[in-house]
Amino acid sequence: MRELLTREKTAEPAEVPAVVYTVADENRSRAEKPYNPYERLFLWFRTHPLMTAAIVCVLCMSVSITGTLTLWSYAVIPAAVFAVGMLTGLYFVKQHTDGSVRNAFLFTLFSILAAAAYVIALKMGVSAPYVLLNGGLCFLLCLSVLLYVTGRLTYKAGVVLVLAAGFLLRLAYVTALPMTNVQHDAAEMGSGIGHVGYIEYFIHNWHLPDFDVRTVYQFYHNPLHHIIAAVWVCMQTMFGMKYADAMENIQTLTLFYSAACMILSCRIFYRLGLRKRGLLSAAAAVAFCPVFVVMSGSINNDILSIAFLLGAVLHTLHWYEERSVGRIVYIALCVGLGMMTKLSVWLVAPAIAFVFLCAFVMDIRHFKKYLGQFALFLLICAPLALWWSVRNYTEYGVPFGYVMRLSEESGQYIGDVPLRTRLFDFSAFQFQELSPQFTLYSDSYNEYNPLIALFKTAAFDEVISKYYCDNELYNQSLFWSQAVLGITGFGAMIWLSFCRLKEIDTIRKQFLLILYLTIFGSYYAFCFAYPQVCTQNIRYAVPLMVIGAYYIGLAVQRLGDRKNPVVKKVLSWVPCIMTAVFCISSWLVYHYTAVHVEL
Repeated sequence: MRELLTREKTAEPAEVPAVVYTVADENRSRAEKPYNPYERLFLWFRTHPLMTAAIVCVLCMSVSITGTLTLWSYAVIPAAVFAVGMLTGLYFVKQHTDGSVRNAFLFTLFSILAAAAYVIALKMGVSAPYVLLNGGLCFLLCLSVLLYVTGRLTYKAGVVLVLAAGFLLRLAYVTALPMTNVQHDAAEMGSGIGHVGYIEYFIHNWHLPDFDVRTVYQFYHNPLHHIIAAVWVCMQTMFGMKYADAMENIQTLTLFYSAACMILSCRIFYRLGLRKRGLLSAAAAVAFCPVFVVMSGSINNDILSIAFLLGAVLHTLHWYEERSVGRIVYIALCVGLGMMTKLSVWLVAPAIAFVFLCAFVMDIRHFKKYLGQFALFLLICAPLALWWSVRNYTEYGVPFGYVMRLSEESGQYIGDVPLRTRLFDFSAFQFQELSPQFTLYSDSYNEYNPLIALFKTAAFDEVISKYYCDNELYNQSLFWSQAVLGITGFGAMIWLSFCRLKEIDTIRKQFLLILYLTIFGSYYAFCFAYPQVCTQNIRYAVPLMVIGAYYIGLAVQRLGDRKNPVVKKVLSWVPCIMTAVFCISSWLVYHYTAVHVEL
């Protein structure tokens, strides 16, 4: 037991990825050398990646969500590209290092050419998604070459470039597909139902529903996301934007939430000991994960709840090292606001409770400090998490944890399929079509195996390969590379959970394992408690992808250790290659979707 509760110290890395740059690093550097204004600007971007992502998302509103181009498209984005190049050039000059003038000239010239190419492409009538994806990819490739030539293409820069490519893919997807496409339970504007109706209810009424929320489709959900979206729409209309365009721009919020998930995931990976090639592999797996691409355009409450859950995981890892009151407050806010967005965020609670208990036992002499922190956690988290459920129960008798149940006549009911068949049938015919099968969509059967449905929806949601990407080679490559990578990640988790590692100690390994089992078990329980095809969607188990990506990166790092023999070092490239194939396949499928979709 004592060995279980022993924490292992990890060595500080030689370089810190931009998305995980810490205040301590800033203080150390500041003591060595005072910052000029340009360095301070870059440092701000490095130390505030979430704010940086929010600014970028707002700038990207200059390209409207429907794919039509506004006047600002010809000014805002080119100006931003040019400004980045100029500031980078000035940064090099102020560094007073060898080759700084040359580097400044190269970056400035590169940015001028990129901005000019962007404007020319728009003037020629090229579609916005095509420009964003192809032009953006060329920009990143050229930037990679430039960084390599100037000796600055490090793993740190590689992580940032990979995240930038993942953001481009999300932005193009959101630009191509309006909010009426590839949605879950959204309905249409003016319908008064679904997530769109829920948002419009707050826009028009500005008070909580004054009726039994079970009587209106999807109004039973906790309201934080819908309130934020309503405020966002009203802010835009106040500045003269048309109501329909403002509603479309709700996808700007979900785009930011998806970008935040990338950043939070990378910070979790770093906090759990991933460095260099391991961190780059894990970051790439998340950046090109199709689930996050689809959710960047889904205007329901899923992606915000996942961002809060990942935030709770990150701050729990921080608290385990610091045991500070501030981190307890952050964890409580993430869990409380997450459950105020969607109740399923409670799934992180057992893993957090395990860490709290271990820390309490390890430092039992200071039990008063921990009891005070735990009391503060409950004082903040409980009201935020439970007020909506308590209100609906006391006023309208809505049961705690209520979830709307579809009828057995819905057309996707699979409760009549035997349990053994649902669990263990992996017949070949189930892989002939890679999209989940719905008889509602004229398919030959209803998808019934939760594990197969998990992999299918992880790659294509419910309709991408069916209606948006008809390139069978791309679809097959994405599905099978994702399936192999997912199984490899699960196997790596089992293997590494029983290894003594310098990157991660026993407590944190158990923390991840509990979180994984809780979410996976909840997914299966939900599939059988509500036996419909739609309940087998990956959106109910997204954090599994992040945990799997971490263990892929950890396997790369573990096998590629310098002390290992050549055979293991060679084996470390296998998951790297699988990750690369997965990322390329994901890019091709969603590039095809964004560029070829007919609105």
